Amino acid sequence: MACDLSGSPQAAELDRVLRSVDTPACPSDLVTAVVSALLASVDPQRGLSHLLRFVASLSDAPAFWDGCRSQPQWLRHLAAVFAASRFLSGVLWRDPQLAFWLRDEAL
Repeated sequence: MACDLSGSPQAAELDRVLRSVDTPACPSDLVTAVVSALLASVDPQRGLSHLLRFVASLSDAPAFWDGCRSQPQWLRHLAAVFAASRFLSGVLWRDPQLAFWLRDEAL
């Protein structure tokens, strides 16, 4: 789903946060895709918070971002889960390999 990110204050804030976090940062070439996926979710702020916590829990964040590049639908699905469910987000950040297992089995 394509979103016009230029006029939205929420998009600008998500973009700013993604570019300035101290956790393994979102690569600049993926910021627009991440913001778009978050804006398409039910609660972009919660989705961002849970995504950042998930990325911080990863032992290999570059592998995660590479997976998002190669399978953009995985990023959209994860953004939806992180925005909609505190419980499932918690499961994924406590055991990040489950996200990779879900990607490999479901996509």
